[in-house]
Amino acid sequence: MKCKKCGHSNDDNQKVCDECGAVLYPTIEIRWQGIFAGVFAGLIFIFIAYLLYGVHDWFYMGIIFSSSMTGVFATIFSKRENVPTLEDDFNLILHSFLAGSIFFIVIFPLMSTNPIILLYAPGFGMLAIIGAMLGYFINISRERDFKWKFSATVVSFLLAVLVIYIVFFSHLNDEQTYDRLGSYSLGYLYTANAINANISNLTNNKSIYDITNKKILKNITLQYQEMKNNANKSLENSQNLTNYSSNSIETEYALALKKYSEINLRYYTEMEIAANLTLQYNISAAKKHYMSAQKLQPQIKSQNETLTSIQNKDSTFKAKMQEINFQAYLISIN
Repeated sequence: MKCKKCGHSNDDNQKVCDECGAVLYPTIEIRWQGIFAGVFAGLIFIFIAYLLYGVHDWFYMGIIFSSSMTGVFATIFSKRENVPTLEDDFNLILHSFLAGSIFFIVIFPLMSTNPIILLYAPGFGMLAIIGAMLGYFINISRERDFKWKFSATVVSFLLAVLVIYIVFFSHLNDEQTYDRLGSYSLGYLYTANAINANISNLTNNKSIYDITNKKILKNITLQYQEMKNNANKSLENSQNLTNYSSNSIETEYALALKKYSEINLRYYTEMEIAANLTLQYNISAAKKHYMSAQKLQPQIKSQNETLTSIQNKDSTFKAKMQEINFQAYLISIN
């Protein structure tokens, strides 16, 4: 058996070369230290993303990037000494795939509590194989006595890309996310308010507890349920809005919008309860909830005025909010 590394002739039953010690018949061998090195490297990258962004859109992008990095490091640390790279390719690909899959299994609780998401693990193993290609070239540089100059250059490049990703794209994404969340939060409220405006046609400006038509009451109850659901969606979006604020006025508006959504949610909830109780002929209890809802109307008006005053504090932010309000209007009519 001729050694592919040094060319020395060996007996056919030998497993390693007498001359250089290279493995003559490479076999698949799971090297857990290489797999764990890849998983650990991925966790370091995802931890950086988590500290910077929390569980947000760019954190999930960080998961994709980190999965590829598990493949890079698993390939480097799984490389067996004295084994020609071309003879050991499948073994290295297997290690990167396992590292990417295990990495995803480790971090999946950060994404969801639903175990069905574990079915995505092989997909992240494939992402790790993409990273393995870079690890493969680093291994070649080591094998050809480039030592670590090439490897250090590659790692430095990756770190530079990471810094660009952190500094530039995170800020860009924050702006886009603030606009998107603001638009959806206001859009859901616009939808609820539009439905609420139609209620007066059904009630003929009567109080809920004064309506006796059961069919109309059922219709009103369903509409208030829809309004309550929209107000709740508005609250969910406004709660996340502060996380993407880039200055004090955006934070102030986000907090005010959250309060506005909360008051609207309380109002629609009280009105839904009042309609349900009227439907059950519990008029006295229905009246109490109806009156509680009416007391919230001045607060809703006042908080709406607060939102307007915040917008008017800064011309740049006002222009930004005009675009957000326009997008909110489009959301409400779709």
